[in-house]
Amino acid sequence: MTLVKDMVMEQFATLTQQKVQAFEMLDGYILYVGYNRETDTLDVGQITNAGLVIQYSFPFNHNVTLEANLQEVNEKLDGMEEYQTEVQEENYVGSLYR
Repeated sequence: MTLVKDMVMEQFATLTQQKVQAFEMLDGYILYVGYNRETDTLDVGQITNAGLVIQYSFPFNHNVTLEANLQEVNEKLDGMEEYQTEVQEENYVGSLYR
C-alpha cells in the first residue's frame, strides 16, 4: 500500500504543478484540495499562512484515477447543504427583483 500512496503523491504533485487544485462553489466560495498520504484522503479546506485548514476529508479510491477522485469530491461538495442553501437563497432573492 505504501507504493500506491507514493504514486498518488507523485500524481497529485504533478497535477498541482500544472494548476492549483481548488473548487469554486456555486456561491463563489473557494475550497482547496490536498492529498494526505498518512490518512490516504483528499483533504479540502481553506488556505492560510500555516497551510491547508481541513474542513472535509474524503477517502481516496485507488480503483479509479486521480481525476475521477477529484470529480467525485467536487460532486460531493456540490451536494452539501451549506453550499446549496446559499445558492437557493440567492436564486430566491434574484427572483424577487424580476
